Amino acid sequence: MKRLAIALCIVGMFVAGLSGCGKGGPKPEPTVHVTGKVLYQGKPLPVDANPKQLDATRLSLTFLRINEDKPGISKSTHVKQDGSFEIDIPVGKYRIAVTYGPVVNGPDPVGDKFTEEDSPIVKEINGECNIEIELSQY
Repeated sequence: MKRLAIALCIVGMFVAGLSGCGKGGPKPEPTVHVTGKVLYQGKPLPVDANPKQLDATRLSLTFLRINEDKPGISKSTHVKQDGSFEIDIPVGKYRIAVTYGPVVNGPDPVGDKFTEEDSPIVKEINGECNIEIELSQY
């Protein structure tokens, strides 16, 4: 009798564990492929070829969805040496934050003008697209 109770308990725990491993919960939104360029006065900002290097100068974009009905998506990407970037995000309206540094020589064209809270760069992404961000316009 004791063995039967233990066996039933083990089977019950196994079945209970399986019930949490389904396709429940919200489905991820489909994404679109967005490409583009980031320029300052018509030229790419100088960045290192390997942005993962500890002391590398990098330029990063963070796309923050600001749709009133579906806020909360945030995804980042690094900008390459030629100013190009690519990212896969769901459709929506996004504020784009820009971070740059460390700046070794010369002025910092980005500064704190393009933070996640205050960036004036807002783009509507309705499908696959190519966008150009000219930082000197802001």
